[in-house]
Amino acid sequence: MNRPKLKNRSNSRKLTMLELTAGLKSDGIITDENVRTLNRRSKISKILPILIISNTELLHASIPNTKIDLKFLMKWLSKYSNIDIVEIDPLKLDIEKITKLLPKAYIKRIGVLPISVTSKKVTFATSEPFNKDWMLDTSASINRDIEIKLASPILIQRLMNEFYDVRSAITSIDKENGKLD
Repeated sequence: MNRPKLKNRSNSRKLTMLELTAGLKSDGIITDENVRTLNRRSKISKILPILIISNTELLHASIPNTKIDLKFLMKWLSKYSNIDIVEIDPLKLDIEKITKLLPKAYIKRIGVLPISVTSKKVTFATSEPFNKDWMLDTSASINRDIEIKLASPILIQRLMNEFYDVRSAITSIDKENGKLD
């Protein structure tokens, strides 16, 4: 499945239920009835379309007994977007570097999580592979190139909170011990 690469912000977009259901239907994963059900649910829900689909507990239209859960959808989205899935091991990450890079409020607003920081490049985990609006400004702000990898929106949110909570706790301890001004 080859998808065009984004060259600028004008091609940036968030995933919609219409795009996801069209892709899943085209790939023989869901039925017309599933599409109608998912479109109805998306009109009354404020959560991400990919989470609506995974929460619906559908079965694959052509592979018996295969659930369309979040893991399945992320694998499918990786192929659909030509962006690799990243397995995030928090124990292998430099949380201090990651959390000092950008403020939590900004990271939360753009919905991505830095997972690797070098002097030349920062790798971000995202669940919105086509939303590139944030990339140009962020790249200029951090003065580094940006690479994106795909990860579950639930995992990104959980790790975002954990990482920044750890940083906050360490900062508080350092202040108590007189290490910070």
